[in-house]
Amino acid sequence: MFTARISGDDLIFEFFGTKDGRVATTTEPVAYNRISPGEPRYIETEQLAPGEKKKVESAHAGLETTFTYSVIYSDGEVKEKEFKSKYVPWKETWLVGKQPTTTAEIIPPAPAQ
Repeated sequence: MFTARISGDDLIFEFFGTKDGRVATTTEPVAYNRISPGEPRYIETEQLAPGEKKKVESAHAGLETTFTYSVIYSDGEVKEKEFKSKYVPWKETWLVGKQPTTTAEIIPPAPAQ
């Protein structure tokens, strides 16, 4: 059985069961290959007043992470597994009110007589 809880900025997993002599550990996670989210993205909409802006997404950098999970069994056997994650960059996104479009009626010229 296990439980999960959050304490501040930490996510904590607690495992419960019968002791069989194993010892499990994890390394500290390593973050690398940080990628900038780039310039903000602006999306025109008629849902806002002309020129009005509304932020709908916050920017987040992309990066990759890795950590290693190790188990040492009571007979001395060691098993390790590396876990990797990849997070894509996410641009800050804004909705921007655009000028309403008007359709002018086009009247063709009268035929020459």
